[in-house]
Amino acid sequence: NSIMFIDPHLDPTLTHYGSIAEMLKACGPRTPAPRIEIHRVCYSGSGPGRQLHTPAEWEHRFKSVLRQAARETGLGVEVFIWDDFHDRYLVSNLIGILIPNGFDIEINPSIPRWARLDREHRDSVEKDFAPAARMHRLEHRFML
Repeated sequence: NSIMFIDPHLDPTLTHYGSIAEMLKACGPRTPAPRIEIHRVCYSGSGPGRQLHTPAEWEHRFKSVLRQAARETGLGVEVFIWDDFHDRYLVSNLIGILIPNGFDIEINPSIPRWARLDREHRDSVEKDFAPAARMHRLEHRFML
């Protein structure tokens, strides 16, 4: 019924996030269509190389790559741009998974160690990323 992709660095215009469109396509088409959310931070890079981007820049990056996949599958995909967060998750109405390295594809992959969240922690993550929760500051949100 719902799927949240939570990764502070998810940027569909970068080649190492190239599989995100395929993941969206795998979510549909079906009736009723699941609610899909993508959560990331408002900047790219880290430390002295950190660069802030405008809401318009983020909309362009996501829509230029993912809008077609959302349309083809009939999915409503909402993107949330937050001030800052660190951890990466895949959260659905059925399961919550901590994904330490996020949704990017590594050239020389290490062995990924994912962890299933119990119901209490999954619900906590979902609430942390609800706009009304104020755990993080919501900078922008838009639909694909």
